[in-house]
Amino acid sequence: VPRLWGMPRKMVLGLAVLIVYGWLFEKIGYFLSTCLFMLCWQLFVEREKTLKALVITVLSAAVLYTLFQYLLGFQLPQGTWFQ
Repeated sequence: VPRLWGMPRKMVLGLAVLIVYGWLFEKIGYFLSTCLFMLCWQLFVEREKTLKALVITVLSAAVLYTLFQYLLGFQLPQGTWFQ
């Protein structure tokens, strides 16, 4: 694994993606921020192919949304930018 500033590159990219996800979560809502997080993670950190990353992203975000919103009854943020 190539090193960047003494830390593995993958770790730095993963931390950056997580920080941006946390910042965007309440601003643009659960579904869009989760899709962006998962897509960026798969493309930049894990280096998956684009089509595979898109399919996994949409399916995973939809399943997690259904799980939390309907089965567990949690109210997920809709986002303040879209109100």
